[in-house]
Amino acid sequence: VAQIHDSDDDVMQVALDGSKVVVFYDDKNGMAELAPNYVQGTPFDLRIAVSGGRYKVSYNGAQKADISKSGSGWYFKTGCYLQSNVADWGEALDAYGLVELYRCKVTH
Repeated sequence: VAQIHDSDDDVMQVALDGSKVVVFYDDKNGMAELAPNYVQGTPFDLRIAVSGGRYKVSYNGAQKADISKSGSGWYFKTGCYLQSNVADWGEALDAYGLVELYRCKVTH
C-alpha cells in the first residue's frame, strides 16, 4: 500500500499480510500490526509522519507504530506493490492485487 524508500532499498512497507495490515521495517525483521482483521475492500486512513529520526504510522486516526530510524534521500511511494514471491511471502506467482487511492497528500 505504501513504502518509504532510500537509494538502496525500502526503509519500511505498509502491506496486507493475510488478513492483517502491517508495517514491515528493518528488512522485514521488524513488524507492527495496524489492523488484525482487515476486510478486503474496506477503505482506511493511513498517515506516515517522519521527523527527528522517527517515523510514526497511524491507521484510522490511531497511532499504531513509532519506529526509530534515520536516513537521507528517503522518498514515499504508494500503490499496489504485489510481492509475488513464494519463498518470501507465500503468494502464488500468478497472484494479483488492487489498491484504490482516494487521496494522497504529502507535506514537507
